[in-house]
Amino acid sequence: MKICIVLNSLIPTFEYGGIERVVVWLARGLKELGHDPVFLAKPGSKLDFAEVFPLDMSKPLDLQ
Repeated sequence: MKICIVLNSLIPTFEYGGIERVVVWLARGLKELGHDPVFLAKPGSKLDFAEVFPLDMSKPLDLQ
């Protein structure tokens, strides 16, 4: 199943980032279970196990 996770933060986080870390761990677990997580996150975000698309807060989510 393809799952889109929307996060208005930069990932991965390099400092504390509690919520960001939990969301990335959740997505990694979904990937291990055979799902296809994709992210909408702040521009500049990147992950090695999932596609990350830039989140544009000026557009509705359904158009992204």
